Amino acid sequence: MAKGSKITWVVTSIPGDNTQNVGRVLTSKDSDKVEFNLEVGSLSPEEVDTNARYNRRTSVGILVVSSEYFRERFSHLLRETPDLDGKPVDLYRDFIPFVLTKGDPVNTFDIQKPAPDLGTPERLRRFVQEAK
Repeated sequence: MAKGSKITWVVTSIPGDNTQNVGRVLTSKDSDKVEFNLEVGSLSPEEVDTNARYNRRTSVGILVVSSEYFRERFSHLLRETPDLDGKPVDLYRDFIPFVLTKGDPVNTFDIQKPAPDLGTPERLRRFVQEAK
């Protein structure tokens, strides 16, 4: 996890050929802090002028989150979003946008290598096996 951070999103600046959702995580040019998650909302990556202010990154499907922070923020999310009650919550489409709207910093760690989306246990296991 990034130093002093309670949540770090693992990304890559070098997406592979079969990578999904390329360039949808926008980070500040001067830091690893997430400014926008284009996985949600009506803004498309093509509508954002990233040359002046942002670096485009691609999620590899891994979030490293402090357990205490996650429990606290997840409880707030459910209290403030009653339509999620009893439904699966998506970390990328529900949780990350929520913490960003609360002003909580979401940092990134750029692996600087092509990687598929590793966001499920099966995909992560397959990636590790293929890397050996």
